Amino acid sequence: MFRNVDIFIFVFDMKNENEELAKDLNFYQTCLSAICEHSPSAKVFCLIHKTDLVAQDQRKKLFEDRQNDLINISNPVNITCFMSSIWDESLYMAWSSIINRLNVQKPEETMDKFTSLMECNEVIV
Repeated sequence: MFRNVDIFIFVFDMKNENEELAKDLNFYQTCLSAICEHSPSAKVFCLIHKTDLVAQDQRKKLFEDRQNDLINISNPVNITCFMSSIWDESLYMAWSSIINRLNVQKPEETMDKFTSLMECNEVIV
């Protein structure tokens, strides 16, 4: 399952605390270990999601705390974290940034080949 992975994305619920957060972090570490073993060159991204459920004045601090925790437990793997919500452009900005880091030489040509192989008229990513 973790072989030949270019990008690994893990989504954390910003509101999760205590036991739920501990479970999330444990599962993340298990997945990250598998990624390191089977796809050591994979880029790792963490979305700290559902930011809209946290008071505006607490979001940045909570995000920075979570990000620092993730950086520490991910060491020596370099990770990139994004704050995200479905209620603003942050999720789209994160996804765009992740897609731009893919090792795709010419995405249009790749998508044209995929469209042809799938025998469809259009593919939307």
